[in-house]
Amino acid sequence: MSEAGADGVVGTESDLGFWRRTLAGVRPPDLPTDRARLDGRDSGSGSVPFTVRADIVAGIRRVAATHDCSVFVVLLSVFQALLNRYTGQPDIAIATPAEPSGTRANTLLIRADLSGDPVVGDLLARATKATLDAFAHRSVPFESLPADVRAEYDLARTPLFQLDSVPAEPATAFDLALTFVEQDGGLTAGFRYSGTRFDQATVRRMAGHYQTLLANVIADPPVRLSDLELLTPSERAQLLVEWNDTEADFPRDVCVHELVGRQAAAHPDAVAVVSAMESLTYGELTARANQLARFLAGRRAGPDVLVGVCLPRSLDLVVALLGVLRAGAAYVPMDPEYPAQRLAFLLSDAAAPVVLTHSGLRDRLPAGDVVLMDEDWSSIGALPDTDVATGVRPDNLAYVIYTSGSTGEPKGVQVEHQGLVNLVDWHRRTFGIGPGKRTTLASPMAFDAMAWDLWSALAAGATVSIPSAQTVEDPQQLQRWINDECFDVTFLPTPVAEAVLALPWSRPAPGYLLTGGDRLTTIPRANLPFVLVNNYGPTETTVVATSGTVSYGRPVHIGRPVQNVVVYVVDHADHLVPIGVPGELLIGGVGVARGYLNRPELTAQRFTADPFSSDHGARVYRTGDIVRWTPDGNLEFVGRRDDQVKVRGFRVEPGEVESVLAGRRGVASCAVTVREDLPGSRRLVAYCVPADGVSLCTTALREWCEHSLPAHLVPSVFVLLPKLPLAANGKVDRTALPAPDGIRPDLSNGFVAPRSPAERTVAKIWSDILWVDEIGVHDDFFELGGDSLLAARVISRVRDELGIDIAIRTLFDSPVLGRFTTALAHATHDMMARRSNSPAGPEKTESLGGQL
Repeated sequence: MSEAGADGVVGTESDLGFWRRTLAGVRPPDLPTDRARLDGRDSGSGSVPFTVRADIVAGIRRVAATHDCSVFVVLLSVFQALLNRYTGQPDIAIATPAEPSGTRANTLLIRADLSGDPVVGDLLARATKATLDAFAHRSVPFESLPADVRAEYDLARTPLFQLDSVPAEPATAFDLALTFVEQDGGLTAGFRYSGTRFDQATVRRMAGHYQTLLANVIADPPVRLSDLELLTPSERAQLLVEWNDTEADFPRDVCVHELVGRQAAAHPDAVAVVSAMESLTYGELTARANQLARFLAGRRAGPDVLVGVCLPRSLDLVVALLGVLRAGAAYVPMDPEYPAQRLAFLLSDAAAPVVLTHSGLRDRLPAGDVVLMDEDWSSIGALPDTDVATGVRPDNLAYVIYTSGSTGEPKGVQVEHQGLVNLVDWHRRTFGIGPGKRTTLASPMAFDAMAWDLWSALAAGATVSIPSAQTVEDPQQLQRWINDECFDVTFLPTPVAEAVLALPWSRPAPGYLLTGGDRLTTIPRANLPFVLVNNYGPTETTVVATSGTVSYGRPVHIGRPVQNVVVYVVDHADHLVPIGVPGELLIGGVGVARGYLNRPELTAQRFTADPFSSDHGARVYRTGDIVRWTPDGNLEFVGRRDDQVKVRGFRVEPGEVESVLAGRRGVASCAVTVREDLPGSRRLVAYCVPADGVSLCTTALREWCEHSLPAHLVPSVFVLLPKLPLAANGKVDRTALPAPDGIRPDLSNGFVAPRSPAERTVAKIWSDILWVDEIGVHDDFFELGGDSLLAARVISRVRDELGIDIAIRTLFDSPVLGRFTTALAHATHDMMARRSNSPAGPEKTESLGGQL
């Protein structure tokens, strides 16, 4: 029996069957390139030649003889090992000419099995078998395979390997090729590469790594493939020493509140904090904090005791946080917007003996010792305002902040004073913060950057300004506030910063705009009137671990390690990976947190001994983030090694949301993921499978989540499926989950079509932003999947297209389409009245004004 290939070449059924089996499920090595393929455009090619030393050639022949294989197999095996170390893929396919010194128009694919991390002998044996099998079926090269087989595979992305006795023509159809020429007992070699995909410096490093691996393989050590040294000594020194040269002196013997106390003693009349029309000097702030500290000391507050703080951004919040620290205790920030069930969990898990709040929030907290900063201050303010003796040390806790947990419950990260003091000292040095400087406090209560915002300012004697919630929610209002106040340093969470960066800047602005908390995708425009600094750091490493300036025309990166922080990029075996190769980021140094509260197993898993330090007790935090070094010594964020995601700057463990949904009656199974079906619009999407005979409603599912999850963990979209797609291993195949179809969800209210031109105009804006085809008069913006960032886009569209300048709070107060349209009508009429009364007389209104 025979079968004709696409090009008319006939092979035996055995040959074709072999190639079908061999190529089933194989994919090209996912090599770390310098650029994506640019729509087929060719930027030329280049080469990096090198000569194999005579002693290495002798070693190759010795190893080949010992393991009963060919020189071809030894050289091929090292190439396979190199690609495995670069990609982490155990299944590596490499192309080679079907005939010695033959044309590259006829190629074979040799598929390597590097699973199980084999030793050198096993690697050579597997490569020998794969090579012999491929050449035994060379009558049907890849180019002659049936179209359905070839269509599954991108040959150009497959590296080419060739060993010839005479120099061959350059490889042009492959992104990367390694060719050896064996003449007069010696070996010359060279990498040929596509200039569209690789820089020459990258391929030079690759050639060096190949030669290093080759020298290790011929030594034939009884070690696993992952333990073979890949880096040259100079590279290792650069990654371990040069780029981690961050040691700096800082106040190791004090706590952060003591630094604030020093500023109060030196500058008691300087303004410490401003909120709306109120302010506190350093002397007033410290006096109030001391009074609160005495009050808390009488309620068992002291070193490593946790005190809950549930307050909005305000002067009382700053007094409360400083008061907790001056009592020697640590605070647990609790966002007042959290559901009551989550607030109760935080207090219970932290075993907080007392919580500080306002009378308006009292009913949202469980029964217990609740101190009301407004109603109870008459008693607190009567206490002495002198310092309280606490015995707190730099290795005691400063705060515990809760992040999303994969097990279904949030986990508390324990941060000590010494890490926080190092952070504020680095901030002071880097950004020139000190007395007379002005900064902002715009981060959410439960976002760890708030600690950075607040203590970096107060520990240095600067003035920190607190914006209103309405200002932070509205990018244009926030921009006006920043411009009007002329701050020296402003920090904005990444999603907020990107919204502000998209606006035109023509006036003077802060000297530094700092951002962090999520992946920065916006490349800054030219001539921005401030320095944009991108910061990265898990909560577990005290807010900021790396930092770097982002410039116009340069790729976005996350910078270098800050002072007294070390970073390592490693593979699955904890070996350093080369420049440009992705790996997991490990972070060590002073900022590493103590661990997770009440979670010793998880702490032991994520906080481990520093594999590269000789210091006893040195630890690293395993971030799970995949990054890579750039040639200039910055880190570039690539992605995650697990399902954890970021939404609106907050860490989200899909498992926590899935656990809540699974507890809802009628949900048989579920999966949660983040989708970005529209550029710049990342949404948390929940896929739910109803139990037999059960009808699920989107509104009910949303309300169930809102009962126990904070807003950023509530999915924007709920998709009902008959079953979840599964991968071969039985787990949910998240890549196969369908995109939401844009159909209006099954809301509790019935659909009523927009009734007027104005309502239709607003519905169109909502539809474009929410990606929902049909929106009714009684539909709620947030039930349709809206959030604060999407609300800002709506307000921007209303301003740009309709000429109506309204606050974003209008949408929060009137989230139903009909009511929101009415609010726009009122705003239009007010605007027309103001224009009619102006000296210039009435002006022509925009289109919606006529519709209304």
